[in-house]
Amino acid sequence: MFPPLASNIPVQGSDMGRCAPSVSLTNCNAPDNVFTQCIKNEMRMFDRITRDPSFQMRKYPSRYWQLKSLPFDEMPPDALRFNTPTKGLAFSTVTNPGQYYLVTSSLVPAGYDGVINVTLNKFVPQTGGPDFQDGSGQLTWAIGINNILAVNYTQISITMGASSILGPVTKGGGIRVKANDLLQYFVSASAAGIANLDPNGFVVCAFQGWLYPNR
Repeated sequence: MFPPLASNIPVQGSDMGRCAPSVSLTNCNAPDNVFTQCIKNEMRMFDRITRDPSFQMRKYPSRYWQLKSLPFDEMPPDALRFNTPTKGLAFSTVTNPGQYYLVTSSLVPAGYDGVINVTLNKFVPQTGGPDFQDGSGQLTWAIGINNILAVNYTQISITMGASSILGPVTKGGGIRVKANDLLQYFVSASAAGIANLDPNGFVVCAFQGWLYPNR
């Protein structure tokens, strides 16, 4: 513990002699002296340095420092492709309107972070069965992470992706995920969807992207 300041020792900016209020350099009315000008220059230099993309790379393992892009903007050389098997949910099990049903899930492995930038969701009827019409509201998909719906990936009312060309692309943003995250793909059906869509059909979903070592 430090002893308190003696009451007879004044502190500039305080009439209590105990503590001085914080003073913003930018709001100070007094003209700059050599010391405040030096601090301002240092602050401006720090701001320029921290905004530089190469500085941002320093928060990642040293093997990424020479890359031109951050490991979540472009797939780095030591990344792994993330491919969840395309799984199907029998539509006959979707019985309650408005309820979310889990179609597929996948766990991000320990020691890796990643990006999901390709998603697939579609309804596959049996031959000749009633098919799904995009935007009809009969089916709605949503993506969840750790049992929480992902922002901007709910209320998906159209088919996304194609199983014939399904594959991750190596650039571009997406959903950033962390080690041990549980990725989930849900579907919900309206009463009209349950009544009209092929009960023998399947709902299929998949995630793809890449994973990179996080240390």
